[in-house]
Amino acid sequence: MSCNGEIWAVDDSGISDIIGKIKRIELSIEEPKEQIGIYRVEHVMLFDGNDEELYDDQSIVDNLEYHSEDELVEVLANNYDVSKDIIDII
Repeated sequence: MSCNGEIWAVDDSGISDIIGKIKRIELSIEEPKEQIGIYRVEHVMLFDGNDEELYDDQSIVDNLEYHSEDELVEVLANNYDVSKDIIDII
């Protein structure tokens, strides 16, 4: 779960705790050859301020379709409540 640019986890007792603050996001985009102009999330990795892997977010990898890389980046930034400037397309 993310909120205000932070990643949260819930332990076995049901208590939420901050794992870390998102400082960089690596985004891999899928562009299906049979669907020109369609973009999908292929992989998302979140990094902390020390550039250590914070979270491999598989929950965001789905079949939602976007019509531009910019649109996908905008949605991702809004989902994590971060600036688009910290998202690197790889």
